[in-house]
Amino acid sequence: MSRKNVLAVANKYGLDMNGVRFSLDMVRLGSGPGREFFGVTMPNGEIKLARDAFMNEEQLARTLAHERFHLDELRDGREFPWEEAARAAYESRAYAYEERWWQAHKHLMDPE
Repeated sequence: MSRKNVLAVANKYGLDMNGVRFSLDMVRLGSGPGREFFGVTMPNGEIKLARDAFMNEEQLARTLAHERFHLDELRDGREFPWEEAARAAYESRAYAYEERWWQAHKHLMDPE
């Protein structure tokens, strides 16, 4: 978990991190398989990346794309989703984007 690693993965997958404020939450993680916690985009636009985002390169790339999508929505003037219904729609849009994005970028991952 390092800023250098985040920026290297972002660069490899073509994710623009210029002007993006992000921090690494070295403590927070989810509740196990199926209940991982990868990150969050705060109302002020800061992206916080949690431990689970660093489980492998694919997950970090997907998390960065997902959170960057949230940031772009906020920067485009969408309101932060304080209400549960708005939050569900917010996440649904981001997960749909993340999946499309990954399908278009997964070829960049090094073969094992």
